[in-house]
Amino acid sequence: NEWRGEDVMGIFFNEFNRYKKKSEAGQVFTPEHITSFMYRLINVTQNDYLGDFTCGSGAFLVKGMSNMMREAGGYDTNKAKEIRKGHLFGIEFDKEIYALACANMLIHKDGKTNLEHLDSRTQEACDWIKSKNVTKVLMNPPFESKYGCLTIVENVLKNVPRNTKCAFILPDKKLEKDKKGRKLLKHSTLEKIIKLPEKVFSEGVTTSIFIFTAGVPQNDKEIFACYIE
Repeated sequence: NEWRGEDVMGIFFNEFNRYKKKSEAGQVFTPEHITSFMYRLINVTQNDYLGDFTCGSGAFLVKGMSNMMREAGGYDTNKAKEIRKGHLFGIEFDKEIYALACANMLIHKDGKTNLEHLDSRTQEACDWIKSKNVTKVLMNPPFESKYGCLTIVENVLKNVPRNTKCAFILPDKKLEKDKKGRKLLKHSTLEKIIKLPEKVFSEGVTTSIFIFTAGVPQNDKEIFACYIE
């Protein structure tokens, strides 16, 4: 009852894997204060259907579950049971990390009914995302191009419902350097860029949170930007 949405399995994974900073599939695990911040940034509520399609050990999903259940009046309410059963959706490609995510959700009595072991770069994953009617997205996709970073972002933005708010942690210059980045603005609006402090991730990558509205082209709309020094 005192749980605040800490990513238990992510903490476990990081403690036991300090010698290798990320998994072989490029995952970088999201600190708990960042998951809390992003949850608030896009105003997730107990009535949302939350998706993370590179979910790693499940940090955004367990944080979302915790906050949504608290808003619903506590763990034992009917609304909380509904949240655990049908409001959280995740995809993870790495088999071992997927097992961590399942364990993380099971520890918090959610089961793993809405987690899938898929590759978010594929059509199969796109079809799965499209079938879920997600209303908010929180994600920290693998940063490197070789793991299909912007392909994943594009697949998410094209397959969630129109007007879905989606927040991604990405390397600062990712959208500028990769031609796929500019293509995103043809079908989705980049609302905000929030540059994070330099040392959020021990990998040395400087990152920002990019908040999109899916399915609405950018056209000439301005982008709000700030730097959390």
